[in-house]
Order: sequence, then structure tokens, then C-alpha cells
Amino acid sequence: MPHLTQKAVAYIKAHAKTSKPFFLYFPLPSPHTPILPTKEYLGKSGTNEYGDFVLMTDDMVGRIIKAVKDAGIESNTMIVFTSDNGVSPNADLKELEAAGHQSSYIFKGTKADIYEGGHRVPFIVKWPAKVKSGTKSSETICLTDFMATAADIVNQQLKHNEGEDSYSLLPLLIRKGRYQRTSTIHHSINGNFAIRKGKWKLAFAYGSGGWSAPVEKEAKNKTHLVFNCLIWKKTFQRKPILPLIM
Repeated sequence: MPHLTQKAVAYIKAHAKTSKPFFLYFPLPSPHTPILPTKEYLGKSGTNEYGDFVLMTDDMVGRIIKAVKDAGIESNTMIVFTSDNGVSPNADLKELEAAGHQSSYIFKGTKADIYEGGHRVPFIVKWPAKVKSGTKSSETICLTDFMATAADIVNQQLKHNEGEDSYSLLPLLIRKGRYQRTSTIHHSINGNFAIRKGKWKLAFAYGSGGWSAPVEKEAKNKTHLVFNCLIWKKTFQRKPILPLIM
């Protein structure tokens, strides 16, 4: 990861010297398995090696942000930090909980599940010229929105059959116009679907649809359970514990 980060920093420095816009997609290999924090970070998080790996991830992201600032292009550079799914059980969730950390925050489930813990992820944007610091939104968005957002930023009109499930996030970012998404489709590793609209989420699964209990085979034997229909209120939430990445 340090080597890849160095490459990313070099890319930023090289392109910042030109007047042309540039795009950098930097898929960090962390905190995915294998969980391999370097010696510099071992034991530093106060949780376990997964927590140390997340801490290392934060540091690498910090180096990217610093490279943009040092290059003098911070104001009009848009940086997005996010993830494609929830925490993996390989993080040793019981060990993390014992250390006072709940990786799925207040939500049920983990990576691969149809539950919220499998799909809710950090989404942080830094764009000083356009996005006011500290701005928050409670809208449900989806990573498929990247395509329409990028097209909107560069004034590129998408065709009717391009990015049909993508909606520009620009109205939410600059607080102007209306975000067009009305519902969001979820999908678990077992092939189970769910649809979310507002505070409602309808899950077409007998259980988690993934790796958490109850798994589909086990839940299917409970004939009284047809499907999960959940509205996320306080009754469905555990005691809030701040996640490592905010």
C-alpha cells in the first residue's frame, strides 16, 4: 500500500504541473484481506490488526490529500473517499467489540449481507471551491451515481441508454437543484435483492442473504418468516459507537 500511495502521489505531482484536468482512481487494497498493517502501525489503533490496518488506510489517504495541497490545486480538486461494501467478518468483529468498536456502527450485518451493515459505507467529499466544509446530507445515494455526477461536472450529456441507474450528486454537493434518485436497489452475495425508498427497505430474503446469521438455508426452515420488511427506527438500532473512519 505505501508503494501504491507513492505512485498516486507522483501521478498527482506530475499532472498538477500541466493545465489539463486529470482523473485518478485509486482503489486502496486496504482494509480488505489480507489484513497486513506494516510494523509502523501495529498496535497503534488500540483495537486489533484490522483496526491498525484502517489506521494505516487513513494515513495513506492523508498523504494523497497532502499531495494535492502541496501541488497548489486543493481548491478546485474534488476528492471522494468511500467504500464498496461494509466490514468483512475477517476483521474479527468480536475482538473489535471487546475493544469498544462496532465496525457496522449502529447497523445490523456485515459485508455480503442484505442488511444495512452490508451496504452503508462512508462517503466523504472534499472540494473547497464547491462544497462547504461540514456540509451533511441525509439522502440515500449509491456509488452508481458516480457516472452521472462526473458527466454533470464536465457538462457531458449521457445518452438514454447510458447510466440508467445513475443520478448526479452535484445538486447535493453544491446545494443547487434536485437530486433525482427516488429508490435504491441492493443485492447480497447470495443473489437476494432489496429495494429502499425513504426510510423503508423491503428485503427479499429469508435471512441475511449473506454470511451473517441467520443464513438463508437456516432461515428458510422457519416457515413463519416470508420476508424482511424493515423501517430503520431506534428500535432496530444498537447503541451508537463511532466508527474508525468518519
